[in-house]
Amino acid sequence: MAIGNIQIDLDGSWALLKSLGYPFTLDQDEIYERALPQFLELFSKHDVKATFFVNAADLSVPRKKHLIQQIIQEGHEIANHGYAHCYLNQLNIHERREEIQKSTQLLNDLVGRQVKGFRAPGYYADRGVISLLEEQGYQYDCSVFPSSIIFLIKLWEKWNTGKVTTPLPIMDSLLAPLRPYTISQKNLYKRGFVDRSLLEIPVTTLPFLRLPLNFSYGVILGKYYLSGVLSLTRCFNVPMSYVFHLLDMVGTLQDKRLKRYEWGTPSSPKRKCYIESVIIQLKKEYRLLKLEDFKNALES
Repeated sequence: MAIGNIQIDLDGSWALLKSLGYPFTLDQDEIYERALPQFLELFSKHDVKATFFVNAADLSVPRKKHLIQQIIQEGHEIANHGYAHCYLNQLNIHERREEIQKSTQLLNDLVGRQVKGFRAPGYYADRGVISLLEEQGYQYDCSVFPSSIIFLIKLWEKWNTGKVTTPLPIMDSLLAPLRPYTISQKNLYKRGFVDRSLLEIPVTTLPFLRLPLNFSYGVILGKYYLSGVLSLTRCFNVPMSYVFHLLDMVGTLQDKRLKRYEWGTPSSPKRKCYIESVIIQLKKEYRLLKLEDFKNALES
């Protein structure tokens, strides 16, 4: 059976408010507290282990820290999504280093060992970020999004926030490898032929067309989209990396400032059923592993 993995980005209400330029607090977070327990419930029900990308600032809120500890207790993997969901392209080298070092230390202390994986907020990273990750002992990165619709995502971001926060290189994204790869010394989006300590595990996109597989796009494109993508990825021997966000589990939001993030089915129960059907289908067709184990299986 082919191997795959499920990833969840733990971006709560404050991260979305921050991207829109609104004031926020870490402790008032309806998305986090509504969605994360439901994801954990589904993974427990179907005996699936996943990798959760954590914003380390959330550890300062006792209720959230308890939920993150529950992730560990239930056998899932913790990975790093930065400290305060900062877009790394907006930081200088010293600020980047501080963001990565601070989040790494907090998560290492929580887990009790070195955290192995990282994803940059907004999928923005470059070779400088990769070098910092290697210095900190990371084994894999998941910041490459090899999609053909990057320009549409940037247009939506411009409409939604009034600015483009992460200027992802469109041509590099179009040409980036679809399978996990060793990174070039000069370019994050190119395969290298010199051994490095860190493996790039890109988000899975549809071969040739490079359409995203993430849950959000699956809802928009219909129920047969997932089946079609899974068939093509297996046919072309592309390992499966499927990404959820906490927002995927939530319907109508109480905070009206986040109205632009409401889309698709407004009912949370219907969303949960749909997410459960995705998990069932992925488990049926793949041996689902935590990312650390996924990386080791690829290299064995």
